[in-house]
Amino acid sequence: MTTEQKQDIAALKALAEAATTGPWEVRANAHPHYLGGFHKELLINTSWYHPQLGRQYPIVANSVGLGTEKNGPLTPLVLIEEKNAAYIAATNPLAVLAMIAHIEQLEAQLAEARKLPVFREACEMKRAGDQSVKIIFSSCRAASQFEKDVRSAGVQRGIESTKGKS
Repeated sequence: MTTEQKQDIAALKALAEAATTGPWEVRANAHPHYLGGFHKELLINTSWYHPQLGRQYPIVANSVGLGTEKNGPLTPLVLIEEKNAAYIAATNPLAVLAMIAHIEQLEAQLAEARKLPVFREACEMKRAGDQSVKIIFSSCRAASQFEKDVRSAGVQRGIESTKGKS
């Protein structure tokens, strides 16, 4: 993961932690107006019930209101707290796709690492209760890092060199 990706993920995490707790849901309302039609309102709400509003607390309320003059221009109305607006803006398609791409890359690296003899040997040692392997596994955050650590420590050569020697 690049430094920029790490910074982006850290920023998204901070924004998510500051935003209003979810889960969030989209809710549609219709309000009649004097022309006989309806204002359409889309809300993003939390599941938290707001006692003064008598409904779920809104994260984003977007609606259109009639102006002060008959047949005058419509007035867009939006309600959103700054912390939630920042979070929504940060979770844009590019950010989400970048995280998905990183997850897919890690999954591919893990699949490749699982094919390595050193990985299988370490898994067998872990299942057998070898404490040193448990420590190695707990210190690794991804299979690619695990492979790098094990190879740099010479464990692969050690495992392979002991095969058939008992």
